[in-house]
Amino acid sequence: VEDPTPSETVEDPTPSETVEDPTPSESAEDPTPSETAEDPTSPPETAEDPTSPPETEDPSSPPETVKDPTSSPEPLAASGLHSMYPLSASNLPPLASKKRYCISVLSSPRIDAEGNDRSVLASSVDLLVAELEGRWDDVTLVVFNTASNWSTYESIQTIASKHPQLISDSRLILARPPYDEGLTWPALEDPSQLRVFFNDPMDRILWRSKTVLDYLHALHMCSNLGDYVLALDDDLIPTSRFLDKVDQWISTHSDISESQWFAINMFTTFRHADGEVIVPPCCNQAYLIQAADVPLFDATLRPKFDEAPLDLLLATMAKDSEDKKMYGMIPSLFQHQSILSSFAQNGLRTTISSPSFLP
Repeated sequence: VEDPTPSETVEDPTPSETVEDPTPSESAEDPTPSETAEDPTSPPETAEDPTSPPETEDPSSPPETVKDPTSSPEPLAASGLHSMYPLSASNLPPLASKKRYCISVLSSPRIDAEGNDRSVLASSVDLLVAELEGRWDDVTLVVFNTASNWSTYESIQTIASKHPQLISDSRLILARPPYDEGLTWPALEDPSQLRVFFNDPMDRILWRSKTVLDYLHALHMCSNLGDYVLALDDDLIPTSRFLDKVDQWISTHSDISESQWFAINMFTTFRHADGEVIVPPCCNQAYLIQAADVPLFDATLRPKFDEAPLDLLLATMAKDSEDKKMYGMIPSLFQHQSILSSFAQNGLRTTISSPSFLP
């Protein structure tokens, strides 16, 4: 397990004022009076000219900036990665409060055959931020970073450097897993305890099981920040003013009461009528969920977390649910843009797209 504390040469990607090291440097005199300290108003004994200043700096002046290796990891602090888990109504980042919507973006590295990360997370967040202009009083955007190297993950650092004010205002929250860097969920620590389905190899079982647990954790985080949770994948293109269209859909479908649905699918890969009850054949790119229904998702999905991929578990939930149904939205509000799976062994694949998406 690597130490998540970055080396002293890692610089803070977020522009800020120089942070002084609270630990005095070795060359600076201790400004705290002591029994052996000389009167600073008298000339030093070693100075030939009593009118000249001492060779050491004035103890009242600040020492030169020195990076304290024992301080919090710079990338972690700079990117606003919150270590408070789980987020709850009484345990939120500064300035954060519950709003109408919480958008959860579940990020995953996408590694190609050469070992390069082909993630489009940073550009996807840029697109979301642009379309949320004027709506920040109604929404909090949470990017849940699932990378094993979460403190130095480049895509997260890029987002932090581009949107420091949104992070400072807790409008954009960059979140990390609740376990130490390089580790995983306790349920995945002993692979021999996982069940085997579809004759999947263990690396695939671990990947899809982790995705389910990541998804549930992200839902719980967001349920304390919004009345509605918009759960998104990290490789989507939003339609223009997408949040306004979510508002419009809810208001124009008042015949579908909230007691009747547990999810609105906002990315569908097949033709269907708007507002129709659906059982999606695949994909978990974009779902609108009521925060009050997050416990239902947890109770349904967690016992089956190692049985199947997330999209199949959600489809089964839609099929088997008796009291609440999944509804489809036409046109889709999001389009898929990535051609590389977060499971490296899947390799390049044809982009799954929505036929009804309108920019």
